[in-house]
Amino acid sequence: MWIGIKFTLINKFVDKSNLAKKTIIYAIGNVGVLVINFILVPFYTFFLSKESLGFYDFIVTNALLIAPFATLQVEMAILRWLLDAKTPRIKQNVIANSFFIFILNLILFTVLYFFLSKSFIKQYNELVYIYFILFFSYPIFKQILRGIGKSKQYVIVEVIYTLIFLLFSVFFIVYLKLDVKGLLISNILSLFIVILFIFFNNKLYSFFKLNFISFSLIGEILKYSTPMILNISSVWFITSAIKYFIVYFNGYSENGIYTVAYKFASIIQIINSVFYLSWQEEAIKSYKIGTYKDNFNKILFNYHIFLSTLLIFFTGIAPLLIPFLIGNNFHDAIQYIPMLTLGFMFMSLGSFYGVFYQCEKKTLGLSISALISGLLVVIFSIIFKNIYSLKIASIIFTLSFFVFFVYRLINVRKFIKINFPYKVLYITLTFYLILYVSNLLLSVYSKTIIALLSTSIFIFIYRYDIKSKIQSFYFFKYVKRS
Repeated sequence: MWIGIKFTLINKFVDKSNLAKKTIIYAIGNVGVLVINFILVPFYTFFLSKESLGFYDFIVTNALLIAPFATLQVEMAILRWLLDAKTPRIKQNVIANSFFIFILNLILFTVLYFFLSKSFIKQYNELVYIYFILFFSYPIFKQILRGIGKSKQYVIVEVIYTLIFLLFSVFFIVYLKLDVKGLLISNILSLFIVILFIFFNNKLYSFFKLNFISFSLIGEILKYSTPMILNISSVWFITSAIKYFIVYFNGYSENGIYTVAYKFASIIQIINSVFYLSWQEEAIKSYKIGTYKDNFNKILFNYHIFLSTLLIFFTGIAPLLIPFLIGNNFHDAIQYIPMLTLGFMFMSLGSFYGVFYQCEKKTLGLSISALISGLLVVIFSIIFKNIYSLKIASIIFTLSFFVFFVYRLINVRKFIKINFPYKVLYITLTFYLILYVSNLLLSVYSKTIIALLSTSIFIFIYRYDIKSKIQSFYFFKYVKRS
């Protein structure tokens, strides 16, 4: 009987037990996101129209665009400084000064919102404002939990948020039939409850003291965090600016279909984030050890195998399974999922390399790669405006993240040497193309056969590596009770 989990990282210089514990914790926390994708998204397709879902997603897209400017990305500085902090006093100073920056910026945002918002958001103006404020605040509170070592509470908060949001969504959409308004209220109530929980449970009110304010520390925080605004907003351009073009050229209905395809495809990135969150923390802590870098080649190889297995499996299974999970009005979304999934694999690979910029505190490199890719989204969308469709949008999405990944792959070599496993990539793309073409041209029966064969052959080729990963789940291994 399996009762415990013990992890062993390939890299012996990483704190094994710490990284192991965090990976399990973040895995549990990400279950909440998977629940939202696998339960709520299909649920929406049965109770919301394509137009309603498209409009709601458009609001969320705007929140994602504004967030880095509203927060100045201080949540990333909070994590970075708290992980380095040696004393409680330093932690207090970091949290207090970060909140000071955030609150001042929220005041500015409030003025601008009520001055400009009516030109862009025609419905539920006040509700959207409250949602935005809570949406901006939530990541800051969560990063504080990570920074002060309360990873378990981080998970509890994610689980609470997911359960509350699930219950409120059912109540407001199914019972009260409030449509988009119900979704906004569900989000607002869920975010408000978990933020209050973090705030009072960790006595964060004790950090709001003027004598903690240090303008020199504020300057250091902003020097680190503000270059990330360009990175995050540029990543937004790749992932979400496409939705503006879809709404402009095709309307909210088409954006509703794209939203469903995007949510299912993003599962590969959500699963990847389980490792990324724990790896980000441990890489930052351990990066100063020179020999630590020598094992990155093996870690990257295994990481790529894992992502490739997810890609091949999901590309094969998605067109066969998802029709049973969503409403008939959204079945067109299925044809766009494989292309978007490939884009998310490139995004995950690029994010792996992105950690090294944070280790070196060279966050401008993150921004440049994301900006180039974001500009490609805009340029290609304008070029193809006369024939713009969801298929074109999906191709642009994937191409942009491919450039995002390649730029970081090359640029990171300036300060760390890592050999990328090109053979794995070539084999992965070969099997992916076989599955992609079969999904377009063949019958359901033939697609099933091709999917099973392709996945089986890929797994056979890398059977030893995959077996190792199954036993170790992101480079770790299960152990039985002694």
